Amino acid sequence: MNRMKLFLLFTLFFGCGDSNKPEEKVEPLVINTTQLDFDEKAGEKNIIVSSSTEWTTSCSHSWLKTNPVSSSGGERRLTVLAEANSETNVRTGTVTVSSGAASKTVTVTQQAGTGTTADVAIDPQQTNISGNAGDVTVNVTSSIVWKVSIPGADKWVKVKGQTDSRVIFGVEENLSGEKRTSNIEFQKQDGSVATVFALTQEKGEYTLMTVMNPEEAQAGLSYNPLNTFMKEYGFDYTEHPYCNGLGGHQDGVHLAVEWDEDLKQYVFRFDIHITPVIDGDRCGSATDRQRNEMKSVTNNTTWAKVQGNWDEWQRLEWKMKIPKGYQPTTSFCHLHQIKAQDGPNNGNPLITITPRANSDGSNRRVRVEHTSQGGTGTSLGSMGEAPMTDFEDEWVQIVEEIHYRHDGFYSIKITRIRDGKELISTSRNNIDMWRSGSSYLRNKYGIYRSLAGGDLTENPAGQSPLLKNESVWLCDFRICEKNTNPNPTQTH
Repeated sequence: MNRMKLFLLFTLFFGCGDSNKPEEKVEPLVINTTQLDFDEKAGEKNIIVSSSTEWTTSCSHSWLKTNPVSSSGGERRLTVLAEANSETNVRTGTVTVSSGAASKTVTVTQQAGTGTTADVAIDPQQTNISGNAGDVTVNVTSSIVWKVSIPGADKWVKVKGQTDSRVIFGVEENLSGEKRTSNIEFQKQDGSVATVFALTQEKGEYTLMTVMNPEEAQAGLSYNPLNTFMKEYGFDYTEHPYCNGLGGHQDGVHLAVEWDEDLKQYVFRFDIHITPVIDGDRCGSATDRQRNEMKSVTNNTTWAKVQGNWDEWQRLEWKMKIPKGYQPTTSFCHLHQIKAQDGPNNGNPLITITPRANSDGSNRRVRVEHTSQGGTGTSLGSMGEAPMTDFEDEWVQIVEEIHYRHDGFYSIKITRIRDGKELISTSRNNIDMWRSGSSYLRNKYGIYRSLAGGDLTENPAGQSPLLKNESVWLCDFRICEKNTNPNPTQTH
């Protein structure tokens, strides 16, 4: 009897386990809904797909689309897009999601439309604008999902803003020298063209003559290859301390191309030295100064288009960065010059951008200065200045506009790129912007400074104790022109 009780207890204890319970089945493909409902308008809705392996989609009708059409395993969002229903009946379609042998079907129902044609209407359909930079707004009425496609070659126009009923195009200034048109497509989701917007822009006042900026290929090059590179764009690098003679510094680095993290591009760096060698001015007879400059190439035939010729209008644009702690003196220290190449009055520059300081090094500032030719006009001296601290370690955009005559015009705007603050902005009419007897004026950039009481023929040279090694960074040079002189080699 006792044995029988033990047997029954053993059976009850071990016989009630779940060893015979069926294993829970894991679905290889799951979707969170099997029904989607749309009104008659074009629209989109999302479903969630969970799959252990890769899946694909297929649609029963062309008015249905999916995005994406396939995906890897895991949990993913699938967007179902329905075009507007132009039919007068309710319509039904399906979207099938397949993963291996498993598949799930979503039934899509869309309400009846009004019977109108599903297309895109735009206003205006075409427009003609001036050559200036600006915005163009196109209003859109549509019963379908649409997108904008600008021809790849038309880099001068971009989509600046877009809603379901409006597109704002941003248009660059037309510097091409001729009228231009972009045929911009408004497309259906399948890429077919619904309508075309014709945007025509008139020729601008100015024509782009050259653009120059270094790239990765120029990084690490020495001064001769960099000079060759500049000449391809109408500039040269021939006024530097890479020379044999007084103030020569052949083993120093005076020009380099390096990456700039702020602009995310390659830029030029110009260096001038007090140590280990006091750089001079091209090993020439001017032993009281230092020079390390690039300029518009010394060529007024092939490259007349980058020079300032009589009665021409020119616009010069470039970017510049002055490092923190840059120390000027009371003497000249030009970072930019407009200067005559030839003629009896080519000694002094007409325009300079030049840092200045008091004799003790205080009151550091950046000035724009004008010097007239004696007897033909009045020197305006400083036309504007700003504290050096506004410039230090900051990229600025500089734009000059010049009319080359004795009764000419000059304007300059220096804008800090980081925050758009205008540091210097001035313009002058009826200003002397020529040198009698010259055939052209050059634009120059870099560091050209006085030794401030020093002279390389003396030992020691006796330069100002304020002077030290300095650098300046430059990039993105552009020269534009209008009212081109047909006889640029003629003197005036």
